[in-house]
Amino acid sequence: MNIIPIPVAPLFEQRRIVSRIESLFAKLDEAKEKAQAVVDSFELRKSAILHKAFTGELTERWRKENRVGLDSWKTVLFNDCIQKMQNGLAKRRGRVR
Repeated sequence: MNIIPIPVAPLFEQRRIVSRIESLFAKLDEAKEKAQAVVDSFELRKSAILHKAFTGELTERWRKENRVGLDSWKTVLFNDCIQKMQNGLAKRRGRVR
């Protein structure tokens, strides 16, 4: 049977290592929380931008600067805007590369 020596750090060094690891895990948890907050904030901002886009608020300043009023827009039926829709998917012609 071979005897392989394994170095073991003194107890105070082991405690220092454990303390450092716990500190790094705490920082990791904090970083994960901040990353999640960014994701949540992104979803909220995306919803707000879409709302502004559909209500005309997003382009309000541009329309004023270019003298384009909402009254110049016309309302059409969705069916008049498309040629053909099937199962909500657009089929491509030819080979997809």
